[in-house]
Amino acid sequence: MKLTLRWSNGEGSRRFPLWTRSLKAKEIFPVRTRPLSVQCLLEGGMMLTYADKMEIVRQHQIAAPVQTVPIAQAMGVNVYHVPNWPNELSGKIMKSAQHGGNSGYAIYVNQGHHPNRRRFTTAHEIAHFILHQDAIGDGITDDGLYRSRLSNAMEAQANRLAADILMPWHLLNPYIDRGTTEVGELAGIFGVSLSAMSIRLGVPA
Repeated sequence: MKLTLRWSNGEGSRRFPLWTRSLKAKEIFPVRTRPLSVQCLLEGGMMLTYADKMEIVRQHQIAAPVQTVPIAQAMGVNVYHVPNWPNELSGKIMKSAQHGGNSGYAIYVNQGHHPNRRRFTTAHEIAHFILHQDAIGDGITDDGLYRSRLSNAMEAQANRLAADILMPWHLLNPYIDRGTTEVGELAGIFGVSLSAMSIRLGVPA
């Protein structure tokens, strides 16, 4: 049986066999969205610092909803939506010579989940790349509750940074100041779940 996955570029996705080894870089990464300086760092084999990664995040927090796949791509991380995963599996980040971007890493997300959940999963795995790259090792697999082999504290850190990526206060506060305070409406604007927005605002779900 072929195990297939979908490669996502933020606009669409396409299938190819997981075991395919003959794809050229230009065939699996047709759109370059990174600033040239960051692109040169990655292609030169240099590791991005925490400050580099957070600057990339800020560059993409222009308007809601914040697009997660371009953030990952800008860090040299490819993102794939994987069909037929069990519902209790959310996502994974791992180093992959076959599927990794210029950083060598790839993020895999459960295609069967709601788009808002997929966005949070992508942001969560980006957070692991920013905060815990040295701990990724053979890969970090997050279950339905975003638990993995990492400590609960590290997973909580990734959840908090994922919320910061998707719901930055500099984008959220202007809506609130203009009178948009209904949790469901804000969740729709920012492309997140009611639960995620409720936690962000500190109000009951």
